[in-house]
Amino acid sequence: MKDGLKNQLKEVFNFIHSLTSKNKRKENRRNRIMSFSGIFNEFSNEDYNDFIEFVKKERSKIVDRNSSL
Repeated sequence: MKDGLKNQLKEVFNFIHSLTSKNKRKENRRNRIMSFSGIFNEFSNEDYNDFIEFVKKERSKIVDRNSSL
């Protein structure tokens, strides 16, 4: 009986730990994303517009490449 209980407790511990790990990864990802917030405030209007055009071109390349597959 004790071995069965130990195994169950170990399973519960591993399950709880896995939930914590996933939440921690999500929190780390969220923090990395939020570290970029406000970065565009430092751009001049010209730099911002250049950046937007660059992103649009790169996105269209990806879409064109995927549609030709």
